Amino acid sequence: MAYDTDTFAVSNLWSKFLSDYRNVESQDTDPPNVAAPATTDNSLDSDDVTTVTDNVTETTGGEDDVAEVNFAVAELISGTTFLYMRYPIERDTGDNLQIKWNGKGFALTGDNGSTYTFVPVTDFERIDDEEENDDGSGEYSVTIPVVYLPSGQTDWDTAASTITLNFSIKVDTDSFDLQGQAFTGAYENTDSGITPVDIETGGKIKPIFEYILNGILYPYISEDPTDIITIGQSLDLVEKRLPAGSNYRIGFIATDYSENWIANWVNVIIE
Repeated sequence: MAYDTDTFAVSNLWSKFLSDYRNVESQDTDPPNVAAPATTDNSLDSDDVTTVTDNVTETTGGEDDVAEVNFAVAELISGTTFLYMRYPIERDTGDNLQIKWNGKGFALTGDNGSTYTFVPVTDFERIDDEEENDDGSGEYSVTIPVVYLPSGQTDWDTAASTITLNFSIKVDTDSFDLQGQAFTGAYENTDSGITPVDIETGGKIKPIFEYILNGILYPYISEDPTDIITIGQSLDLVEKRLPAGSNYRIGFIATDYSENWIANWVNVIIE
């Protein structure tokens, strides 16, 4: 169906709307505005929880052009911002942002926790009914990009593939402590579509991190041997406190419909 000749499209000026929208979108090179975040505590001991607040506004003549806002946890290393995790959050009333963070990050383990590696969570979607759930917890579906090497293979360059892991987790919505988790599957994006992947005992996983350098977001596959996880009888997502350090930063990344984005941070210390 051609939008420019269809009767409905012509009579409703639909094609003109699409043309105007795409024109505005193509001309939009300004990201949303994200203020400097504020925290209730920027030096976290073992049991501390900080509340992070911020405000995001759009830049296209007052129209709501904010497509997505992510909360992010990162570390500044030699001028480069390495992201431990980021996931979408909902804006409160108006353009306000608020989230609680306990100084922890998600990690993968394949051998009941004796070894683990921090992993970036790139999606975070609530799957239970928030109105019906009154026990202070929430259930979410999370996704994690990794490089997977099947059992028996040794060449990461030729035998490995980029896949996405899916987990269902339950967290305390106040402190965000992890209360339960279950691995729900893996898939690979191929030319023929989304293909399920069977995760095998003995297979290996490398996390795919992200980093920001000179205002550009890049993927980064860790080559550190200590970041490689060998899958045992299970594959689990656990919560681990980030190592003590003074170069951590937390904040928000806002993206508009033209895929312009901006990040703003506040520095925090993990005691």
